[in-house]
Amino acid sequence: MSQINYHEIRRKIRNWASPFDLLLFLLALLIYALTRFIQLEDFPIYFFTDEAVQTILASDFVRDGLRGYDHVLLPTYFENSIFYSLSVTVYLQVVPYLIFGKSIFITRAVPALITLTAAGALSLTLKRIFALRYWWLGSLLLTIMPAWFLHSRTAFEATLFVSFLAWFLYFYLLYRKENPVYIYVAIVFGALAFYSYRGGQIVLMGLTILLLISDFQYHKRQNHVLIRGMVLAILLSLPYIRFQLQHEGETYFQLRLMDSVLFRDIPVVEKAQAITENYLAGLDPRYWYNPELDESPRHFMRGYGHLLILTAPVALLGLLQTFRKIKTSEYRTILMVAITAPLGGVFVGPGITRNLSFILAAVIFTAIGIIIIGKWLERWFPYKLLAAAIFTLLSLTAFAMTRDALVNGPTWYDDYGITGLQFGAREVFTQVENLSIEEPDITIYVSPTWANGTGIIKRFFIPDDLNVRMGNVTGFLEEMGDLNSQMLFVLPEPEYNDIVDNEKVDNIHIEQVIYYPDGRPGFYFVRMEYSPNAPAIFATEEEERNRPRFDELDLNGETVQIRYPYLDLGEISHIFDGDTFTLARVYEANPAVFTLTFPASKYLKGLRATTGSMDFQICVRLYSAASEEIGSYCEAYYDQPDDPTVVIQFDHPNSDIVVVEIEIISLEGATPYKIHVRELELF
Repeated sequence: MSQINYHEIRRKIRNWASPFDLLLFLLALLIYALTRFIQLEDFPIYFFTDEAVQTILASDFVRDGLRGYDHVLLPTYFENSIFYSLSVTVYLQVVPYLIFGKSIFITRAVPALITLTAAGALSLTLKRIFALRYWWLGSLLLTIMPAWFLHSRTAFEATLFVSFLAWFLYFYLLYRKENPVYIYVAIVFGALAFYSYRGGQIVLMGLTILLLISDFQYHKRQNHVLIRGMVLAILLSLPYIRFQLQHEGETYFQLRLMDSVLFRDIPVVEKAQAITENYLAGLDPRYWYNPELDESPRHFMRGYGHLLILTAPVALLGLLQTFRKIKTSEYRTILMVAITAPLGGVFVGPGITRNLSFILAAVIFTAIGIIIIGKWLERWFPYKLLAAAIFTLLSLTAFAMTRDALVNGPTWYDDYGITGLQFGAREVFTQVENLSIEEPDITIYVSPTWANGTGIIKRFFIPDDLNVRMGNVTGFLEEMGDLNSQMLFVLPEPEYNDIVDNEKVDNIHIEQVIYYPDGRPGFYFVRMEYSPNAPAIFATEEEERNRPRFDELDLNGETVQIRYPYLDLGEISHIFDGDTFTLARVYEANPAVFTLTFPASKYLKGLRATTGSMDFQICVRLYSAASEEIGSYCEAYYDQPDDPTVVIQFDHPNSDIVVVEIEIISLEGATPYKIHVRELELF
């Protein structure tokens, strides 16, 4: 058995990098790791549904025999609420979930480890591709970029996309500069990036197209390698092709629901202008360096900017150097990373998660700028002294930022509710679990209104066998139910304030209060009972709701009179606007009857209706001006797809129709039942 030649290993390491530079690189990675994992559960102070869902989907994937909710084996994308948007991020959580269970620390630590490799990839790119002496700067500069600092401490999928993109760039440039076979590794990392974050796919595709054009002459000389690379790329695209065949309209659905510019009812010129503005906003230095940017508090470190403003001058110096050397492939490539980063937000609006890949270019620009200054200073100071000084300064910045985030971050913003930080997941559900175990006979209702996707967050923290439900007092205040002392409600402060003066409830008893980080009351744990006046108040409200509503609609240039039931969501115009993405909800009428009266006789051939997901029956009755019934048509529909569209043809179209009565009956629930109607179209 041959023995390990340690002298040879040390010699190769010294040839690759000096012990001093290697030490700085390893220390930089250590600092990155420390600033990510120290009190990982405490900052950001929220634990968002987009984080919790990664582990929830992984657990359900294991439970369901490696199938998704659509019963597909090893699905390409997992369903996140109403979107199929998560892929690699869920698969990465499977093994950690099987070993450690559900844990905020583990859920966040998995992507944090991946981002640690991105820090290494940037340093390796500076060393091996750009051949820069201060190559360890890549890791340290990524460490102190505020937008990256914040998001790399979450389980949001955008950081994984950028991390895999960093490795894609590294191996692509190795393919370009050293050995063509590296293209295979680049393609694999490109696929990982593609499947990590749907918002980044257009960025990756745009960058790939530019790289093909930019290095076309070099690609031509690598025909044999590129052909095999194309075969590999096609194989890696098969899961995506399968998904598109199974969920044909998913991309359209997502863009439409996010109010994409592409589907707004505006002229093409205005669409092009909006797309251009979105793109330029993603390149605007004011967006990246402004420490007082008006950005969502969940995505912004107050007082810092997305990039540290103090690094802007050296980043500009590096950008100018990049333009000076634009004929060189590596400099040209990094510039293309910068100009394709805003593509993620061109159709739905700029946002830091969609534009996050810009940070890769910003780090390299900044590193180049610092190195230019460093080389100039080397006229008077030795390299090691300068390197130690720069390393110390950036390290102190990293630890100062970490301390500030952990100590002061919880009070940077005072909006802790659904429009702000959505604070409270760990604090509320940990206490709810303890109370449910202590008092197993009570039912605990946790209000869902203080955060997005609170049902997902509940599943993350609360075992299924505990008597905990998502709900608030609203249902008990809309209709009289069995409100009793065995019910404990967890209400955010605004909801608690609403019930204090409500005449329907009495004997409100506060059992516990959870406070926001700034000391204000955040959540109240309360019990209550109905007041003696509640039955009479409910009866009056029910009578008012049962009163039919009347309105006028503009349908195809005609003013149509309409009679309809009480709606508690949306407006009656949403049902007749030709847009199935708008809807109205009938509060408690089952059947829900809509009666349209036209100003003159109509010739109609049928009805096209889009409803919410349910088993239902539609009846259409047609009347003349003399109130004579001309026709009556009823159809029942079972096991329809989500939000089905159905068509009822009139057997004998008539030109004397003046009144149309459309009756929708849910076959799933008794009265009252909330019927969702997306669109009714007579043709």
